[in-house]
Amino acid sequence: MDARPRLADGLERLEAVFRDTAGAELHDTDVAELAGIDEEECRRLLRVLRETGAIEQPRARVYVGQQIVRVLPPGLPETSECE
Repeated sequence: MDARPRLADGLERLEAVFRDTAGAELHDTDVAELAGIDEEECRRLLRVLRETGAIEQPRARVYVGQQIVRVLPPGLPETSECE
């Protein structure tokens, strides 16, 4: 199974959580629950979003969403909801 679609789906779920809770401080386990993904996978994806500057991590295991910019791994096509 190709991991890229799963990765993109996980990132989309996290983006939705932070978009819906803009500015709120969320513990990583809460993000995983809200996104409906495994806690370990969630931590890996949170690291990606933090490294790209999409979210901040003010304390250990606590995250705050910034303006979410779509983060897709190389090779995945971007789609527009307007199409």
